Amino acid sequence: STSSTRRPETEEHDEGSQSTSKRARVDYSDFSSFPSVEEVYCICPADVSTGGPEALHQLCDQINGLKTSISAYMLYVNTGRNGVRFAHRAQKLECYDVYNAPTSGKNPLLDPEETTLLIWPECWTNEMLDFLSDASPKAAQCAIWWLSVNNNTGRFKDWRRNDILHLYQSEYARQHLAKNG
Repeated sequence: STSSTRRPETEEHDEGSQSTSKRARVDYSDFSSFPSVEEVYCICPADVSTGGPEALHQLCDQINGLKTSISAYMLYVNTGRNGVRFAHRAQKLECYDVYNAPTSGKNPLLDPEETTLLIWPECWTNEMLDFLSDASPKAAQCAIWWLSVNNNTGRFKDWRRNDILHLYQSEYARQHLAKNG
């Protein structure tokens, strides 16, 4: 289902069951107010093997499995005092080889295009806002991938922004977004 607040549902339910699949599903039917997307970059910490990065690899895999011309890539980055930096030598960890989630060979953070969608994990919303404030007029589109919500620790507060997509994977995250949006 699609909500009117541009927060596409990203979980699969078995009818009559309370269980939720661990594989991500993206509903693109409510992206109409955003320019067409040609490339998606799932921004992920380099060399990290935890649930959040795995969910980003699953999302990338699912986007690449759609019957569209959209291509999705993993954009591995490092964070520090100087913000987010492209980890140009980072490679996909072996544990993620089961996913169709190719590593990006280019850095869309340096030269963002309007047809690019950057999906930021919920823990890096401040970095995303810094990117948006520094970006050129033809900046990439941005989305937040809400997983547990708790990893954001209340950092994102600008719920009225209409230039950010909010994507979620769980009912818990959906409820959080509905309460705040």
